Amino acid sequence: MAIALTGNDKFDIEAGVYTPLKFDSEKRSKRNVLHHLLGFVLAAVGLYTLTTNTAAQNVIPSIFAVFAPAPVVLPVEVFEIAPPLTVPASAYVSSYLLFNDSAVVDGLKTKYVAPKVFNFTQGFLTLNFSVPASAAPVSAPVVELSVDGTPVWRSSTPYAKVDADVYTSTTKNVTELLSLFESSSKVVFSVLEEGDAPVSASLELVLFNDTSAAPAKRAGTVAVASYFASEGPASLAAASYFASEGPASLVVPLQKKAIELPASEFSVSLPQLNSNVTSAKISLFASASKDEVEFYKNDIAALGVPVTANGPVRQLNVFVAGVYVGTVSPKPTLFHADKLTTDAGKLWSPLADSGSFTGFTYDIDLVAVLPLLWEGPQTLDIALVSPVDAANGPVPAVAHPVSATTNLLAGSWFVSGSLLAWENPLVSFSVGEVVLTNSSQLDSGVSIAPPAVSPWQPKLSNTIVRSTIKSTIESLFNFTLIDNTTASYAVVANSSAALVLTKQRKESKIPVGPPGGPEKTEDTTSAFYIGTNKFKLDVQDPLTNLTLYSKSVKSAYPLTISDSIKNSPITGPSSSFSAKIGIDIKTKINAAAGPKLKIDELVKLDDITGATTDVKVMISEPGSLPFSREVEVVNGTIVKDLSFPLVKTDEFTLVGELVGYF
Repeated sequence: MAIALTGNDKFDIEAGVYTPLKFDSEKRSKRNVLHHLLGFVLAAVGLYTLTTNTAAQNVIPSIFAVFAPAPVVLPVEVFEIAPPLTVPASAYVSSYLLFNDSAVVDGLKTKYVAPKVFNFTQGFLTLNFSVPASAAPVSAPVVELSVDGTPVWRSSTPYAKVDADVYTSTTKNVTELLSLFESSSKVVFSVLEEGDAPVSASLELVLFNDTSAAPAKRAGTVAVASYFASEGPASLAAASYFASEGPASLVVPLQKKAIELPASEFSVSLPQLNSNVTSAKISLFASASKDEVEFYKNDIAALGVPVTANGPVRQLNVFVAGVYVGTVSPKPTLFHADKLTTDAGKLWSPLADSGSFTGFTYDIDLVAVLPLLWEGPQTLDIALVSPVDAANGPVPAVAHPVSATTNLLAGSWFVSGSLLAWENPLVSFSVGEVVLTNSSQLDSGVSIAPPAVSPWQPKLSNTIVRSTIKSTIESLFNFTLIDNTTASYAVVANSSAALVLTKQRKESKIPVGPPGGPEKTEDTTSAFYIGTNKFKLDVQDPLTNLTLYSKSVKSAYPLTISDSIKNSPITGPSSSFSAKIGIDIKTKINAAAGPKLKIDELVKLDDITGATTDVKVMISEPGSLPFSREVEVVNGTIVKDLSFPLVKTDEFTLVGELVGYF
């Protein structure tokens, strides 16, 4: 059974902290320990009493046959490490139960009825899954939640366990998409990848306002007076135009449902935007289908060998009106960390691979091409590519413009998304021009496998794959404010995308005993994969070229793998596997540190210690106390759970007392 979200479909809370119905993994681990200890003590007392009582022995010939209790297996909570989302104590809250313990088969549909007066400033969604115990390991479905066709959440379900039911409870901040809930709408759960296990789901929407007083305007359409300085609108800082904070003024789905590339073409029309829109972005969901979940293990074709398959790196290139605007370099293990190696599913309970339930959105900034969208509708194209499929050979790679029609992928990915735009209430009219667009891509692949001169010489192979994109867009903006003053800016957007893969493989045979006898074999593979994206927006004075506002974002998704398989005629077969999975996202505003997210996952599988998973998450955001937590699991049992209060510095600094250890 899923964790039922109890209560009325709609209820208001006038005061007090509201917490979405979910189970805290730290508290649950403590409670489970106490339950086990209490049960053990009661059972021991009962057994002692019965076995030492002669009358009882006469009545019950075999105390153990009659009294032995059936083993009780508690459900297992599978969770991602994430900071708690809280609602202020003074908040006015309204909650909507959309699904309650509903079976996810071919999907789910329900109706959301919006309140007559919408005075909310923020919103959370809480999604619970449960999966019953299975006779054998099975695959997990991947689902997408949409509101009137706009995708808001993509998630996998937990992997089924053989010996216990499993469940998850995850809360997601959907404040950017708040306008979707101003009107009544249809909420749909779509199954993108079917799984083998039955899954139940519950979904709750929580809307709240940080004050119980008079209705307040949503962030993103802040009251005009709040922007005025003593000198009037003309004194607006550049950041007031180009910042995209709070709920978007406009949220438009790119398509009615997720598109499976390349079977379907992702070419859609973006609507014309109002000329007071001063910030916009494309927010994308992207995940591999079952035939592509191990793409990073692929080899490139050696020199002179025909290309029969896609290479080991992936990119989604995005174009607006034919202008390249950015690249998504997706996290390679997203939703399918169980495919890292054989039996990797054992690694992800009770800890989940980051992003498994919270999901990822990849953002492409559109500020530099806003003049095109002010003019009228424009075409958005997304190309899924495998930029390197074969070794280059002695001829050096040649740089070329980024294209929407070359290196297209044969495997399939599910892609969906939406356009988000922020209007500035102080701007009455805007004009602009894109004056320069430039992009360059350089791809190369090297595959080396020197011939062996002896049957006992190890076979070695090395692969290096690189793909690098650099681009620049320059635009001119002229804003007319509501008091008829004007402001002009030059906007420069620089972006880069880099994919790197290195892989080494060693196969060896060592004779044991006389010639012609048994052999000791060893096959070892090590690989490193990383996709890095950088974006920098500079807003300048067009006369002096002085930078008035800047924003930069860097995201990286590294993956390191080491896999070894041995077979000895003396000790028998053995294997070991380890992987490091990372997420590193950093933001800077005007060169000052902005939000940071760093996640390090270390997993190991071997024949001696079994399955070990260690995940450490550190989050820093200006104005908030940083969050840090590390959890280690050995063979399904939490052995370490550390949370530290932090003191904010330029980097993460751990101080304070230990608050959890198991």
